[in-house]
Amino acid sequence: MSNFFRRAWFVPNDVSVIDNGRLRLSLLREVAVGCYLHHSAVGSWEKIKSAAKKDGINLEFLNKESCYRDIKKQEDLQKKYNKNLRLRTPGGCSHGFGVAIVLKNCKKNSVVSNWMILNSIKYGWSRESGFDYSRYVFIGVRERIHQAVYSYSDLNSWFGAKWLRSPNQDIKFKGLSCSIDNEINDFLIPLKSKKIKFSPGVSVRKLEKNKIDENICFLTDRQVEKVPYDNPVLQVKDVVSTVEYFVKETVDAFKGKIVAITGSSGKSSTTSLMSKILHSYGPCVSSIFSNLIDGIYPTALRLADEDFGVFEVAQGALPRAAQALDADISVLVSIAPAHMERHASLEDLVRCKSSIFLHRKKLGFAIINHDIPYYEIAKNIAIENGRTVISYGKSQDSDFRLIAYENGCFKFSALEREFQAEICGAGEHVALNGLAVIATLHALKIN
Repeated sequence: MSNFFRRAWFVPNDVSVIDNGRLRLSLLREVAVGCYLHHSAVGSWEKIKSAAKKDGINLEFLNKESCYRDIKKQEDLQKKYNKNLRLRTPGGCSHGFGVAIVLKNCKKNSVVSNWMILNSIKYGWSRESGFDYSRYVFIGVRERIHQAVYSYSDLNSWFGAKWLRSPNQDIKFKGLSCSIDNEINDFLIPLKSKKIKFSPGVSVRKLEKNKIDENICFLTDRQVEKVPYDNPVLQVKDVVSTVEYFVKETVDAFKGKIVAITGSSGKSSTTSLMSKILHSYGPCVSSIFSNLIDGIYPTALRLADEDFGVFEVAQGALPRAAQALDADISVLVSIAPAHMERHASLEDLVRCKSSIFLHRKKLGFAIINHDIPYYEIAKNIAIENGRTVISYGKSQDSDFRLIAYENGCFKFSALEREFQAEICGAGEHVALNGLAVIATLHALKIN
C-alpha cells in the first residue's frame, strides 16, 4: 500500500469550516503533554501509534505546536517562521480543526517516514503535503458507498481493454480512484492521459517519487514502457471516458444532494460560501478552484455517505462534467466577456455556461442570476432540461431580489416577505453571491 498526499481537508462533523482555530475545549482531547487532537481523531491516533510500536517504530510529535493550533498560535508561528516555512493563514489550516499532526524524526526516506507511507492510510491518516513528509492529516476511515464488485474481464467487455501486463490472478475490484489516498488495493488507478488536457488520474512523474505496492493495477491509454513499474497495467482507448463511467456510478449511488456552480466570475467564492453553510447542516465534500475535470472527477469519486457535494465547474469542463455530476441544484452566478476566444458571441458563451443544467437522471433546480445578459436563453435551456428555475438578483422580476446593500448587511425580498442578512465580506457582489446561496438553501428545503 502506498500513500499519496491529498489536497482536501477532513472537517469533523461536529464543527463548521468557520470554527477553524476556534474549537471548544470540549471537542479536544490531550494526547501528549500540551498536544490536543479533535476527539474524532484520537482513536485512530492511538491505533496507529500502537501498530507502529509493534514494528519497533516510536511515533512522537515534533513539539507542542504539532497538533491543534488556535488562531493566536497559528499567527505566532506565522510571524516566527513564515520566511522559512509555508504556513497557512490563521483560520485556514487543518491544524485548526485538531486533525493534523507533525511527527518527529519523519524526514524523507527515514525509518518513520517509510513506515508511515506504507501504513498510515489503514488508520485514516494521509500525508497532506507533497513536500513535507512529517505532516499528516486525519481523513477518517470511511467505506465507500459503491459496493459493486467487478472483475477485470468486465473491463474487457465494457471498454475493449487489454492487458499490457496481466495480474497474477483474476482479482476483484470495487471501483476506481484518481489518487492513492485510501485503501486502494481494491481499486484501479488511472494514469493521466496525454490525449486530453487536464486528464484526471495520477501523473507518471508523481509515481516515480513514491513507493508503489506491486499488486496495484494501473489503467492507461499509454504504451506499457511509459509506466515506471512492473505492476499490472490495463490499457483502454480513452482514460477520461473510463474515469467518467465510474464517476457516474458513484454519483448515481450517492444519497446526498449535489450542487454544481458555474459563472464567469464569483463561482469560487460562491462555492466556498455554499460549502461552509451546507457543512453546518451536515458532512459536505467540496471541489473548489480545481474546477476542470482533473479536479472535479477525483473529488466526485470520493463521494460516500456525506449529505452534500459542492462542485465549482469551469466552462472548460462543460458540458461533460455537468452530465457526469447530474447535479440536484445547478447554479449560474454570472456572465462576462471572459475567454471570448472560444466563443463567437456573448450569447454563445451564455449557451455554453447554461450546459450546467444538463442532466442524465435528475431534473432538479436551476438557480440563475436574473441580471445576466441573455437571461431568458439561460432560463429556457434550464426549463428544456426539466429544471425548476429560481432566479435571484437586483431585477424586479427576481424570485430572490436584492433590495439594498450597506455596511456588511443586505436586504432582500422573497416569498412575499423582506429579510435582512449579514455577510462577512464587503461589496455588492458578495451580497449577490450570498443571495445565490440562500436561493439554493430554499431549493434544498433548508431554512
